[in-house]
Amino acid sequence: MIGFLKKIYHKFIVDENGAVSIYAIIITLLLFIFNAVLIDFIRIMAAERETDTAMKTAIRSTMSAYNQDVKGYGLFGFEGGESEAKEIFDKVLRENLKQEEGDYFSFIDTKLEDDVNIIVSDRRMLSNKTTFEYQVLEEMKYSAPMEIGKTIIEGFLQVSKAMQEASTYVEIATSIQDDVEDREEKLDKIKSKLEIAQQRSTELGKVVHSESTKKFPTVANLQDLLKHLKKYQEIKERDPLSEPGEDEKEEEKKEREEEEEKREQDDKDIITFERQAKELMDTFKVKSYGMRGELEDALTLIEEAKELNEKIKKTIDDKRAEANESYGNANQAADMNQNETGNADGTISEIREANRKLDDYIIDPEFFTNLENKTSLAKAEVDLNNDSNLEGQISLLQSIIDAGDFYRDSDKNRIASFAGQIKNHQDTANTLIDEAYEIITGDRPPIKDEGVEEKEEEAEEELESANEDLDKLLNEAEAMLGDQELIKQIADLAAKYEGSIEDSKNEFNRENPDDVAKDSMNFVDMVFSAIGDALINSRDKLYMNEFIMTKFKAHDFKVKGAEGFSLPNNEVEYIMYGLESTGANYAAALTEIFAFRFAVNFVESFTDAKVRAFGPYMWAAALVYALTHTIADMSKISSGEKPRFFKSIRYKAGYHDYLKIFLFMHPEGNKIARTMALIENNSDADLTTLPTYISAEASTSVKLWFLPGVANMLGQAGVISGRVENNRYFIDKKIDYSY
Repeated sequence: MIGFLKKIYHKFIVDENGAVSIYAIIITLLLFIFNAVLIDFIRIMAAERETDTAMKTAIRSTMSAYNQDVKGYGLFGFEGGESEAKEIFDKVLRENLKQEEGDYFSFIDTKLEDDVNIIVSDRRMLSNKTTFEYQVLEEMKYSAPMEIGKTIIEGFLQVSKAMQEASTYVEIATSIQDDVEDREEKLDKIKSKLEIAQQRSTELGKVVHSESTKKFPTVANLQDLLKHLKKYQEIKERDPLSEPGEDEKEEEKKEREEEEEKREQDDKDIITFERQAKELMDTFKVKSYGMRGELEDALTLIEEAKELNEKIKKTIDDKRAEANESYGNANQAADMNQNETGNADGTISEIREANRKLDDYIIDPEFFTNLENKTSLAKAEVDLNNDSNLEGQISLLQSIIDAGDFYRDSDKNRIASFAGQIKNHQDTANTLIDEAYEIITGDRPPIKDEGVEEKEEEAEEELESANEDLDKLLNEAEAMLGDQELIKQIADLAAKYEGSIEDSKNEFNRENPDDVAKDSMNFVDMVFSAIGDALINSRDKLYMNEFIMTKFKAHDFKVKGAEGFSLPNNEVEYIMYGLESTGANYAAALTEIFAFRFAVNFVESFTDAKVRAFGPYMWAAALVYALTHTIADMSKISSGEKPRFFKSIRYKAGYHDYLKIFLFMHPEGNKIARTMALIENNSDADLTTLPTYISAEASTSVKLWFLPGVANMLGQAGVISGRVENNRYFIDKKIDYSY
C-alpha cells in the first residue's frame, strides 16, 4: 500500500511531465472567472447608474407638478398627495427603464421590480416655518439686498449715531425730571418754612426788644414786664393798712377810704399784671415753638432735597456710563456704507454739548451744606432740649412767673437775667434764619426761568395740537371697518399656522411732552437695535421683511374711500399688527410713524440755534421743535408724500419706507403666520397640504450572466450594495428631493 502511494506522489507531484498543461488550464480557468465576474460587475454598475438616472428623472418630473398659485409668491409646494406623486413617479420611472423594442443586443436588462414607494413628510409641508423661511430666502437673496441698501443703509442709518446721542440725552433728561421737580418743590417748601420762621422770629423780636410804652399793670412786651417789676414789688411789699382809731376825724376817715380804694385797685392791678405776664410767656412759647417747628421741617426737607440732588447726579453718571448699546450694530452697518447723501454726524457735537449741560441740574453740595448748617444752628438757638437756648430760657422764666410772688429781689434779678438771655438767643436765631433764607434765595441756582416755563407751556400746547391732528387721522382710519369678516377668517387661518394673533401695535403715552419723548426714543432704540442686528448678524429677518413688502400690498394713498381701506390695499399692515380691522392696522402704523418722526425731529432740533440758546434747559425748546415739525411731517406722510428725513440728509422717506423699518419690530412668528394666512386666502392653496420634500423608494434588477454565487459573495462582503436572488441582481434605491 505504501508503495502505491509513493507511485502516485511521484507521478503527480515529482514527475514534471504534463505540468505546463495543468498550469495553463488553471490560469485559463482563473481568467475566465475573472472576466465573467468583471463583465457582470460592469453590468451591475451600469444598471445602478441607469436606475439612479431614471429615479432622479422621475422625482424631478414628480416635483414639477408644483402649485401654480403659490408660485406667484416665489414658493413651491407639490400639488397633490402621495397617490398622485406615486402615479407620476411610477410612470416616469417605468418609461425611463423601458427597453427599446427591436432586433439588437441588450447589454443590460434593467427592469422595475414591484411597486414604487412614495413618502411625503408631514413635517416638511410648505407651512413648516423653517421650510417657508428657506424658500423665502432663496426667492429674495438676489433682489432684497438692493432694496435694503437703498432704503435702510442710505437713509435711516445715517442718523443712527446722532440718534444714539439723543437717546442718551433723552434717557437722562426724562430719568431725572421727576427728581428735579421733587427737589425744586422741596427747596420751595424750605424757602416757605424759613419765611414763616422769619415771621415768627420777627413777631417774637417785637415782644422781646420793643421799648416799654404801657403803664402798670399792662404787660405788652418783655420791657413792660421788667419795667413794672418795681411797682409790682412795691405793692406786694407794702405795709398793711392800720386799724381806724375811735377818735378818727372825718378828714382821716376820708383819707382812709381813699387809701382802701387805692389798695383795692392795686390788688386788681396785681392780678392783671400777673395774668398778662403769664400770657406774655405763653406768647413767647407759641412764637418760639413756631420757629422751632418750621426749622425742624426745613431741616427734614433739606436732607430730602440733598438726597434727591445726589440721586440726580448718580442717575446722570450711571446713564452715561451705561451708554446705549442698542446702536452698536446699526452704527457699524452705517460705517460700512459711507455715501454722499449726507448724515447727521454734524449734530452729534450739539447733542453732546446739551448732554453735558444736564450737569447744571446738579446743585453744588456746598449749597446744601451751608443751608443745613445755618438752619441747624438756628434750630439749636431755639430748641427746647437745651436750657441754655431760647426755649430753655423762656421755660425758666415762665416757671418763675407761674409760681407767683416773683417780686422778691432774687426773682427780679433772675427775671432780668433770663430776659437778657432771651434777647440774645432771639437775636442770634434771627440772624441765622436770615442767613439761611439768604442762601435759599441768593445761592440757589435757577432751574427754570420764565422763558423755560413759557417753552414748557408751549410744548404742552403743541402736544395738544399734535394729539388733535393725530387723533383725527387715527379716528378716521379706525372708523373704516372694512373687511372685518375677511380679517376674522384670515385670523382663523393664521391660527392654523400656529400664529398667535396678538395685539402687536406699540402703545405710546401722549399725555405730556416728557413721556412722548421717552416712549418715542425707547421705540427708536428698539428699531435701530433690530436693524443693526439684522444687517450685521441676521439676513433672514431682512429678507423676510422684503418678501412681505414686495409680495403684498401696503396702503395706497391714491385709492380713496372704503376701497382704500380694503384688505387687498392694506395687507402689509395686517401682517405687521394683526388687529381686528384694516383701519386699526393703518392707525397703528401712523402711531409708530408719529413716534419715529418725533424722535428724528428731536435730534434735528439741536441743529437749531434758537433751541441751543436755552442752554441746559433746551429740553423744553427741543420738545416744541420736535412736536411742531412732527405735526407737519404727519400731514405730508398721511397724504402719500415723502418729507425730507433729516435736515442735513437728502434722503426722503414716506409711509412705505417706515413700514419696512417697523417690520423689524414685530414678532416674527406672528408675521409669518399671518403671511401664510394671506397667501392661502389669496391663492386658495392650503400650505399645510403642499409637500416640499418627497422620498421615493424603488427596486430594479438585472440578470447575471456568469457566476451569481460570486456576485452574491461580493454583496455579502460589501463590495457591491445589492443582493442576488434567482440569478438576478437586485438594486434597492431611495432618493430624496426638496424644493
